[in-house]
Amino acid sequence: MSAITCNTINSSINAYTPSGAKPWNVQRVRHLYNRLSFGASRQEIQAGITKTPAQLVDQLINAAIASFQNYGSYQTFHTQLSGDGSFDGNYHAFRACGGHFSRQAIENSVRAKMVLFWSGHLVVDNDVGDMPLFDYYYLLHQHAFGNFKDFVIEMGLSHAMLQYLGATFSQGSNPNENYSRELLELFLMGFEDKNGNDNYDQNDVVQVARVITGWWVHSDLNRNWAFNPKCHDWGSKTMMTTTQGGAGFTITPNPPSTPPAGACHLFNNGTAEADREVGHPIYNLGNIPFMTAAYQEYVNLHDQLFTVRADQIAWFICKKIYQYFVSNDTENNGAGTFIDALAQTFKNANWEIAPVLRQLFKSEHFFEETHIGVRIKNPWEFFTAVPNQGNITDSSSLNVYGLSAGAQAVGQTFLNPPDVSGWDGYRTWITQYSLVTRWGQYSNIIGSFNSTIIENFRQLAEDLTLAANNNDINALKSPQLIVEALIPHFFSVELQPAQIGKAVGALRGTLPPSYYEEGYWGLNFYPGAEGQIIDLILFFTRQPEFNLC
Repeated sequence: MSAITCNTINSSINAYTPSGAKPWNVQRVRHLYNRLSFGASRQEIQAGITKTPAQLVDQLINAAIASFQNYGSYQTFHTQLSGDGSFDGNYHAFRACGGHFSRQAIENSVRAKMVLFWSGHLVVDNDVGDMPLFDYYYLLHQHAFGNFKDFVIEMGLSHAMLQYLGATFSQGSNPNENYSRELLELFLMGFEDKNGNDNYDQNDVVQVARVITGWWVHSDLNRNWAFNPKCHDWGSKTMMTTTQGGAGFTITPNPPSTPPAGACHLFNNGTAEADREVGHPIYNLGNIPFMTAAYQEYVNLHDQLFTVRADQIAWFICKKIYQYFVSNDTENNGAGTFIDALAQTFKNANWEIAPVLRQLFKSEHFFEETHIGVRIKNPWEFFTAVPNQGNITDSSSLNVYGLSAGAQAVGQTFLNPPDVSGWDGYRTWITQYSLVTRWGQYSNIIGSFNSTIIENFRQLAEDLTLAANNNDINALKSPQLIVEALIPHFFSVELQPAQIGKAVGALRGTLPPSYYEEGYWGLNFYPGAEGQIIDLILFFTRQPEFNLC
């Protein structure tokens, strides 16, 4: 494995400039792919090293952004995933979205990596209903690299979020505080800022809840919402006056006329309330005057929050991005200064996500040796590593449901985090139970490889061995040289000599020693050598270091 040397930890947000002490090499290209996506093939790494770091980062992010256009309209995407254009229940939608994500993790893994991040931040679970779940999954894709404020605005009134956090039953006379509390604490800013000062208080939770009243789930392919003006609180709301210096604000709704009076009921004797409006202020305006007014009030709330609490929101989100892509340690190695710089970029870019990602992945700080091979792979990173490293570009040749089953078995069920705070991650991914389960699930995944995939791995081993040994064909007869050539491709850190010896034993298998000593065996000609390579890769997945990226 090529060595990386670095004398000091650089917290600089400045673009990484390769040098003799910090070269742009295979290991750093792989580091970029491991963090920004779910891993890379040898072909991708070889192509990447011919570009500058900035060029490669832009290429990967630009391609991921552009790929959303391939999904077509909301209605087209829905039809593609549902098969017949409809869902028959939660499980069907959950399986369709999970299957699509599994394929994306192989074929479009930069986008998939961001979708997974946001699914653990703006959280719902898979019990919200079939159409709400699909709409939620589409929103994760639609806004993955876009504007964070727009993302939060649309997600807050999505069918899935209204259902998950109970806002669909929120009335002006009795507002439900679930979503407003999670919006402030988990989705936007956290209870405290980076210095330990309160960002909001209970009154703020109540006032935000008052804004989000009268909305109801109305799932259809036109992405419509439902709104009952009788159930909305049309009074003024004043908030953020007791924390962070007290520079609060007041939201005053502006209904088109006097709101209708009477009891708040979504349904009346089985018939929809006459005053209920159905439409969408973004996608399907129609005749929805009160909904439009309430939606403008809702948008004004977010405009004010993103102004009055801009510093707190930017720091909170950039800290989570840093922990997901760089390191869980946000207190050492210049992490705090780096996160501050990202937060400033986030604000300057008017809450666009892509500029933050570009700056992070192009930085000196990201490419420091101290950040390479120190993150524990989440289950999706773990189970998609070998397929991506093996250049399986067509997911149809792979049992993609084996990937999702593996991740689910060790605690990361896609679209179903354990609670509204998402997955804890980091060291919680590895326990005595989960480690053994990771091994067993990988056996299932690798055991499902077809003959074409298996041969691809044999060819990969041949290519890597020749490249590491000046194209000496005799190297293909040496299990030791083959193992030494494959380790840098599959690991971010070096293995101990004893592990390398055991890896050689795993490759040699049960064949008599004379086969190797007398030249009867060679990776390029021995029948069954491809199966021995698969045994070696399975051995790799059971090493502690394989859990690091």
